[in-house]
Amino acid sequence: MIKNSSGRRQESVVWQHFTYDAVANRTTCIVEDGEGKRCDTELTGKNPTNMKAHLSRAHKEIYDICNNKDIALREEKKVKTTPVLPASAPSTQTRTVASMFSKAYPPASSEQAAREQDFTDWFVETGLPYRIVDGPAFRKIFRRMDPKFTVPGKRNCHIH
Repeated sequence: MIKNSSGRRQESVVWQHFTYDAVANRTTCIVEDGEGKRCDTELTGKNPTNMKAHLSRAHKEIYDICNNKDIALREEKKVKTTPVLPASAPSTQTRTVASMFSKAYPPASSEQAAREQDFTDWFVETGLPYRIVDGPAFRKIFRRMDPKFTVPGKRNCHIH
């Protein structure tokens, strides 16, 4: 990796073919032709996309090499950042196919219990009367937000 004057890493391989002048905010192509003459084309800023575009127009062979290297680096980066769990690693949450397609959380499930507690806490904080939970519009709102959550009736709201 190459570092530019602002301290940020320059991860694209195109930087091997350019220099950057921070004072002028210009990037210069340093590719040499077969006779040793530098291109010296100046680009505004330091955007690797613009540098790649210049290489694709003026230096096709170098562009192809850089593009292939960039693709390989991205793939390598993906492999490094993708966690690999051993086959024996337990799942953090085990669910059956039937539970994934059921219409409601099981009454004794942790999902239902956690939502009921949040629901009750919300009523306590807001001071709203519990009787509104039995209204059809109120139930419709909660069904839209979480179709699997069974809204407790006013008789079932308990403060823990």
